[in-house]
Order: sequence, then structure tokens, then C-alpha cells
Amino acid sequence: METASDSPPSSSRFINRYDNYAGNPTSGQTKETSISCSYLLPGLSEILVRTMADTIHWADVIAEDVLKKNCKHLVATGITPSGHIHIGNMREVVTADAVYKALIDKGADADFIYIADNYDPLRKVYPFLPESYAEHVGKPISEVPCPCGDCANYAEHFLKPFLEALRRLGINPKIYRADEMYRAGRYTEAIKTALVKRDSIAKILEEVSGKTVASDWNPFNPRCNECGKITTTKVTAFNLEAETVDYVCACGHTGTVPMAGEESLPGAWTGLLGGRS
Repeated sequence: METASDSPPSSSRFINRYDNYAGNPTSGQTKETSISCSYLLPGLSEILVRTMADTIHWADVIAEDVLKKNCKHLVATGITPSGHIHIGNMREVVTADAVYKALIDKGADADFIYIADNYDPLRKVYPFLPESYAEHVGKPISEVPCPCGDCANYAEHFLKPFLEALRRLGINPKIYRADEMYRAGRYTEAIKTALVKRDSIAKILEEVSGKTVASDWNPFNPRCNECGKITTTKVTAFNLEAETVDYVCACGHTGTVPMAGEESLPGAWTGLLGGRS
């Protein structure tokens, strides 16, 4: 918590500090400013900045900074509903909602969206799951059975109560689900770019993480047509015109998947954040 002191910081000084926290995600490279609220602030503390006449809430400071950049603004947030959604996940959405409402209060043309990353894989058998779920580890959680049997799938089991909590709090973003966006081809062009620029992406990952990227690594993870997993496949080729990806899976199966389509789910890719911008 930061409060006003006898020697109040200036608004410009605070905005510079915000840019440092955020990595300046609103750099204005397109006509639409996209704000990913995972990067806005490290917590939900109400950072108060006292100017000569007013006390300004941090969301208003961010909104004023963003309004200098472009005319159209997108506030985006989201999580992976892989388990019981906790207060830390709520922080993510509340932060986004505060910024969105500050923009609206200032007359901005802004949208607020929430993307449920329900195409991320089930990474392990969590303590609240029976051991029978071991066979589903590695599958997209939108394709894993609901633990209670009352929801469409595993992801919905955890997503539904979270969305209800948002409604009760008066937080109403437009909801998107990643698996539906894949099917609709919303990520197809970004997937093509990621496949073509695989080496450049790998280089960036190595520079940021300090770790060597495996020679067979690919930003796209095809979904095996046999076992249904996306964590055990490797890309062997791709066809940009046909919008397909060839793969080999650790289960022994080889095949081809589309980058989009209603009949067969494609794979997932680790460049997802870039595809949303």
C-alpha cells in the first residue's frame, strides 16, 4: 500500500512506475490499445497518488495514461480453469474491471473481455481428483470429463462458479472460451505466423528464460487424433495453404490436424498471448 506523503509524487512519476511494472504493454503498435491485466500491477493495493488538488485512484491513473495512446481500447483478462479458482484469480479480473470502468467513466471507447483458457492441458492428477484421471493428463481440459458429472467438461466444472461469482460482484466482461475460438479459426493466422517464425520465437524464449530450447520444440502442440493429448506430440511438417499440421505422438500415432475446424479440434500453441493482441 502506498499513500500520499508530505512530499507527494507527481502523476507523471507514478505513470513511469506503472510502465515499469507493466513492461509498457500499451505501446500503441496498433490503432487499438490492448491491455492484458496480468501485467498491470503486482497486487490490488489501492495506490493513491496525491496531486496538488486531488487524490487519484491507480485505475484512473492507468486510464489517463492509456487514453493518450489510441482511440479504441481492449481490456483483456483470463485464466485456466484447471482447478478451484482462488482469490488470486479474482485479483486478475478485479484489476481488469477497475481499469475498464475507469476508461468508461472517462468516456473512452473500450471493451472488456475474459478468455477462459480451457484448451490448456490437464497437467497432473490433482489431490481432489481420483486416480482414474491419470489417463486424461495431457488432454485439453475442455475434453476431460467433469468431476461431478453435471457439467459439460472438466473446465466448465470450475469455470461456472467463477463466472457466477463475477456476476454477483457486478463484473460483466464478454466471455470467450479458447476451444471455441480454435474451432472458429480465430487463432489460425497467428498459428501460421508462429509456425513460420519458430526459430525467432525459440531465440526469444532462450534470451528471456536463459534456458536452451529443444531442437524439436514447436510453439504449436497438435492434438493427437488417437490419444487426444497435446503434451506428447511433435510437429513434423505443416501446410500453410491447407492450414494443416503433421505430427508424431509419443503414443505411437502419426497424423494430421487442422489449424481450425468444427469436426476435429486442432492443437494448442504457446504463442497464445501474442495471438490475442
